[in-house]
Amino acid sequence: MSAIKSETITRLEPHDRRDEPAQDIGAKTAAPAAPSTVVDRLPAAAAEPRNWLRGVLMIGGVLVVASVSAAVYLFGGRYVGTDDAYVKAAQLSVTTDVSGVVKTVNVRESQRVKTGDVLFTLDPQPFEIALLNARSAVVQARMTVSSRRADYQQALQQIGAQQAQVDVANTTLKRYDTLSAQNAIARTQIDQQRATFLSAQATLSSLRQAAVADLARLNGNPNLPAEQFPDFMKA
Repeated sequence: MSAIKSETITRLEPHDRRDEPAQDIGAKTAAPAAPSTVVDRLPAAAAEPRNWLRGVLMIGGVLVVASVSAAVYLFGGRYVGTDDAYVKAAQLSVTTDVSGVVKTVNVRESQRVKTGDVLFTLDPQPFEIALLNARSAVVQARMTVSSRRADYQQALQQIGAQQAQVDVANTTLKRYDTLSAQNAIARTQIDQQRATFLSAQATLSSLRQAAVADLARLNGNPNLPAEQFPDFMKA
């Protein structure tokens, strides 16, 4: 009993109830047993709304973060428009050694290609025409060489024929000189024959110059193959 009193007095000390009867104190000490269980249950009851609020905040925070991230992803500059952009990638500019009209394109934009793939084709018609012209130029060069050879051979023949005429005119002039010494012919005949001789010599000299020019067009060698002539090599 003394123990109960001391405990009761300690609990009731703040309320200054030391002068209450012992039986009342004993009754009051036995009554608070029931409220003590209620006080112990109050934290568990208050924890339920806190857990619910914590779950709402966690889920709501995740949703807010996801919404902000989605908004930044969708509207935060995924697509950029510019008139002067450079993409740092394995891209090359393709050019041709010859100019022409593109006939077909065999690849699409940003397609990966490998060595040997045909990217595009040019219209072959202009090149076929140019090839025919080149072949014609080759044939023409051969014909030109052949013509020069023929001209040179003809010049040589003319030189031979003219040389014969010069020889005849010279022989006749010498005979006339002999007859003139014997007063057998008139002086005018000797003058005419001398003029014929000089004219034949002049013609012979002209033919020889023409032959030299023909030989020069043959590079100084009439037997030189056509493939070694400049006109042929150019063609």
